[in-house]
This record gives sequence, C-alpha cells and structure tokens, in this order.
Amino acid sequence: MPPVKGEEWKHVVIVDEKAAGQAKVKCVYCSKIFVGGAARIRNHLIGGVLSDISKCSEVPDGLVKILKDEVNQKEDVARKKRRNDELDAATRGPTAIPIGDKSTATGGGTGLSQTTVPGLFAAQKGGKEAADRAIARFFYAAGIPFNVAENRYFKEAIKAVAACGPSYCPPGRKVLGTTMIDKELADVKRKTEAMMKICTSQCYFGERRVDQRAKQTYHQFPNGLK
Repeated sequence: MPPVKGEEWKHVVIVDEKAAGQAKVKCVYCSKIFVGGAARIRNHLIGGVLSDISKCSEVPDGLVKILKDEVNQKEDVARKKRRNDELDAATRGPTAIPIGDKSTATGGGTGLSQTTVPGLFAAQKGGKEAADRAIARFFYAAGIPFNVAENRYFKEAIKAVAACGPSYCPPGRKVLGTTMIDKELADVKRKTEAMMKICTSQCYFGERRVDQRAKQTYHQFPNGLK
C-alpha cells in the first residue's frame, strides 16, 4: 500500500513520478517546476531557513498558516515521542520485575517488565531529590494538573508506596481497570450502605422523640394552650 501523502501534495502537480518519493512537480500557484518530496514542497510553499529552494511568491497566506500549523503539530508529536522514549530509557533499569510472574500484583503473563517505583529512585542515585524529580517528571509527561499534588489520596498513595519498600511493583493498566476498580467500588458501596443505615436510624429515633414530646405536651395541656 503506497504511503499517504500530506496536505502539501494537493498544491503541486506531478510532472514525472520517480522512486523514493523524489518526483518532478509543478507548483499550482507560481508554476515553478522542481524535484523533491514532501519536505521540499513544504519549503517551497511556506519557506524554510535551510531550504535550497525559493519560496513561492503566489501562495495564499491562509494556506501558509495551515501548512505551518501542520508542521508545528508534527514537530510537537515528535518531541513528545522523544521525551517519552528518554523517560522510558531513564526508568528502565535492573530493578525491573517480570509482569508475567503470577506472584506480582500486575498479573497477565505478557512477558514484559515493569520497574519498581523505589527501585527507580535508587537507580537514579539521588535520594529525595531524585524522588522529587521523578514525581515531577511523571506529572509533566502525563499532563497531570499540579493541584493533584495536594490531593490527599495522592499523598496516601506515596506514603503507601514508601511503606512497601523496594519490593513494591505498581499495578498495570489491566489491574487498575478491573480488579482495583472493583475493590474501590465495593468499598464505596459498603461505606454508603453503612451511612444510609446510620441516617435511617437517626431519622427513626428522631421521629420517636418528636412523637413522645407531642404526647407529653397533650397530657400536660389536655385542653390545649390558651
């Protein structure tokens, strides 16, 4: 299946098709004929600092903006991928535990490996500073709002991880989406039912007290208050 061509190809006419995408093309705006692929066509349409081809003088300004936005989006995606690859490389170390091991919390038998959280900190050889940077990097890479750092459940999670020691391995996405969420839902249901019983009991005894006070008032004032 031939590769999908980008937006820039809609603004040239292929004069002579060649291998490896290096075709001879003609700009539909200024009629300039040149050889090149997608990058050279973009450079002709929107200009480029390192380009060896002149910028089209007839291309509409609106099109230039669209193509530049597309280029910026591609560059953002590439930067994020490089950053994630660097993070993966930094957090992959000798402390990895096989996920396929049924004794681990992740389960699954995928044959992959997952680094323990305390092991990650130890591998970076920086104590609290390394731990703070790892947590900060996690927030940045995952796009998590900074106010989550003040969430009490986040703080409880960090304390629980620290209490487990270097043997702790965090659950994978499958466990988070099945076993763990089922346990949390069951816990919420249990607490809700307990609270409902307390509220029902309080309402019942409250009604009894009101009824008793009404009867006492009637006996004290059988003819009513005047």
